[in-house]
Amino acid sequence: MLKSKRFNTAATIILTVLVIITLLPLALIVISSFTKESALIRNGYSFWPQEWSLDAYYYMIKQGAVILRSYGVS
Repeated sequence: MLKSKRFNTAATIILTVLVIITLLPLALIVISSFTKESALIRNGYSFWPQEWSLDAYYYMIKQGAVILRSYGVS
């Protein structure tokens, strides 16, 4: 029983670390999508951006037909 408990604890720790390693880049991309483009160019990618912006989402809404056509082509 003790070996099983140790295995479960070790497996939980290892899987938790792997999940964090997997989710961090995805979180960085989502946070970057809310960052002003000039701030990304000037400061690079960061989990705590200095300037927030929704310009990327406005662009996607404005260019919705082009984006949908691009997905259709691919």
